[in-house]
Order: sequence, then C-alpha cells, then structure tokens
Amino acid sequence: MLYEHRLGRELVARLDEELRALERGEDEAAAAIPSACDEYIQLLRNHIAKENGVLFPMGESVAAEMDVAEVGGSYERVEEVVGREVHEKFERPVEEI
Repeated sequence: MLYEHRLGRELVARLDEELRALERGEDEAAAAIPSACDEYIQLLRNHIAKENGVLFPMGESVAAEMDVAEVGGSYERVEEVVGREVHEKFERPVEEI
C-alpha cells in the first residue's frame, strides 16, 4: 500500500512534468499525458479496491467499538472547527464523479 502511494506521487509528478512540457510547446508531451492519466486511474482503482476490500475490513475487525466512536467524534470536532460547508465543498465534486 505504501508503495502504491509513492507510485501515485510519481505518476502525478510525471503528469505535471508532461503538462509543463506541453505548455512550453513540446508537442511530443501530448502523447505521454493520456498514458500517465490511464496509469494513475488504474492505480487508484486498484488501490481503492484494496482499501475497501481488505484494509478497511481488517481495521474494522480489530478496532474496538470505542475506537470507532472516538474516530467518529474526532471528525465531528474537526467539522465544528472548519465548518460543515468545507466538508460539503469537498464532498460535492466526489459525488459528481
């Protein structure tokens, strides 16, 4: 999982580099951008599937009920500080996807 996080950061950096090259007029960068996007999408899909299918259930199986309640309470306290509208602002685009 940690390797996939590192790989994701490398792919984003590669995509950023290709976009900058395209802005500089390096037309060959245009061919590399879709490939980097496809790799990143596939990485995210696989990574999220592992989190949802393995990591999160494993965590839930070892977390005590109090632990789960404490984590939920922590999220609630953060939302009180930053405001629920911030949460909603980030949630909206995700729902649109």
